[in-house]
Amino acid sequence: MSRLPLRAFLLLLFVVISWGFAAPKVEAAPARKGPLVVLDPGHGGSNHGARGASIGRFEKELTLILARRTRKALGRLAPRLRVRLTRERDRYLTLAQRVVLANRWGASVFLSIHLNATKSRSSSGFETYILSAAASDKEASRLAYDENRRGEKTSPSSRGGASEKTGDVAVILHDLAQRAMHARSLHFAKVLQRALAQVRPTATNLGVRQAPFDVLMGLRMPGALVEVGFIDHVLEGKRMNDPLVQGKIAEGLARGIVSFLRKRPVPKKARK
Repeated sequence: MSRLPLRAFLLLLFVVISWGFAAPKVEAAPARKGPLVVLDPGHGGSNHGARGASIGRFEKELTLILARRTRKALGRLAPRLRVRLTRERDRYLTLAQRVVLANRWGASVFLSIHLNATKSRSSSGFETYILSAAASDKEASRLAYDENRRGEKTSPSSRGGASEKTGDVAVILHDLAQRAMHARSLHFAKVLQRALAQVRPTATNLGVRQAPFDVLMGLRMPGALVEVGFIDHVLEGKRMNDPLVQGKIAEGLARGIVSFLRKRPVPKKARK
């Protein structure tokens, strides 16, 4: 090889390398952020929740399982959605702390997952609740009282929740854009209830109710509390512990959340 072609080759190599270093770097467009769903596994830590005698497990265990499975189902149905859990493990959180987390994270929607319990052995089924200054019926009032009491029973000193800081429920509802937020939460609850009914057609549909739940007080986004079944029922308690049933419940919750976030039609009037 003569000296001239070698020089030409080296010059060409130098130009190519120099151009490579000087070429502007094209950065990938930032990923678009989808709505944030906050799932709240009820109870946790020293707050065990209700106990299923027939399965030997506490509510706090099953709510965490269901929240994780719902997150997984949401990932399949709507990959753009962001999902966060108020607790990722068996730890204690006050009801007010759960609300604070959802607000701080800027959630688009909030869902607290629970399992029901009652002294009546014949009670079974699923129901969805939204916040209201007055309970829609005696059973809703009883449930809200039990959940609020159990939610804080291990730490009375930390009770300084939303109701004590901002006033009674009526004032809080006023702060939450009053009827508009109430209507959106009611629509969310109805969509959830319909989705659960589709995946559990043989279970008792107890409908949508309203009650003063502490874990829904102070939310700045549509929120609901779902009781997916009765953990203390002899038969339904066992179903709640069945991975296949848990998968169906998680799928129903995920479908309801996705449906609400995609459409979000707000009813003209919030029906009680």
